Amino acid sequence: MHVLEQKPKLNAKLSTIKFIGNWSTLQLHPLTRKGEIGIVFNTDGVSPFKSSLTTIWPIFISLINLPPRVRSLKRNIITCMFWFAKSKPQMSLFLNHFKEILHKINTTGLVVKMPTCTKTFSLKPLFGVFDLVAKAPILNMNQFNGKNGCPSCLHPAQVH
Repeated sequence: MHVLEQKPKLNAKLSTIKFIGNWSTLQLHPLTRKGEIGIVFNTDGVSPFKSSLTTIWPIFISLINLPPRVRSLKRNIITCMFWFAKSKPQMSLFLNHFKEILHKINTTGLVVKMPTCTKTFSLKPLFGVFDLVAKAPILNMNQFNGKNGCPSCLHPAQVH
């Protein structure tokens, strides 16, 4: 059973972030001034246990508008969604659902509550970060050690 077989309803809490920190550092970022929050997303598979037959593929989001020294702190990484199944996710389904979530958030706006005010932003995906094993299914190509596994050239490589 795949988690994404049923479309979950977007929880109102998903589109509201309580900002704890120094708003002046966030508002100085050029994207913030335009009403946008730049995001970097990441996914990778992991087995919950050594003998587990299931894998978990979370999608994590980092906010580029935050200063680099706090951007990758655990408290500032947002877990957007999970794939929990006996196999790797079908990336077209998995990423399409992620795209739908971003579209819905951008349609209604992302409300950020700060101590002095409340602002509404849109999310702007800037890029994704993946290891080589996750990169292959995301780009719908062979893995790096397979035939035609290089995304940069057309050399077929040697497969042993």
